[in-house]
Amino acid sequence: MARAKEKPLYSNPTDYEDDFYLWLYEQAELLRLGRYDELDRPNLIEEIESVASEMKHRVSENYLDLLIYLLRWDYQPQMRKRKWLVDTARLRHEIEIEIDEEQNPTLKSEADFILGESYDRAITLAAIWLDEKPTFFPRSCPYSLEQLRDQDWLPGVAEPGPHTLPPLRDPDDE
Repeated sequence: MARAKEKPLYSNPTDYEDDFYLWLYEQAELLRLGRYDELDRPNLIEEIESVASEMKHRVSENYLDLLIYLLRWDYQPQMRKRKWLVDTARLRHEIEIEIDEEQNPTLKSEADFILGESYDRAITLAAIWLDEKPTFFPRSCPYSLEQLRDQDWLPGVAEPGPHTLPPLRDPDDE
């Protein structure tokens, strides 16, 4: 005997544009229950693609910010601040989370490309900080991915550690 068609789970499903938060939870519940015919497929596909794009964007922005700090550290040593060390550590940690090899191997494999794009933008912004032209910096990134991910590495510091760092400016100085 054929089973009668199930009643829709939501008699009045939330519209994607009216309450995005609730719409997400409804879509998750429909997926969980295997009620695929009731999914808002076009918007769900768009949101899934958006999540992937946002992940790549976050990695790119974190590399951008990290590169700006490192370029300033490298080319503006008289202005070095302890805050820069804190910020580079935080950015490296964020990058490590986003490009975790087990969870996001494809994103990690795109790191060279992302870094190249980020470096192009970083030299433009770092040039503004240093009152230089972007051509002041090397054409390609002078730092390797390994160096950028290494919490202990800084340009121009042979063996990182508190004893090797030059005196730093007060963290409240901007």
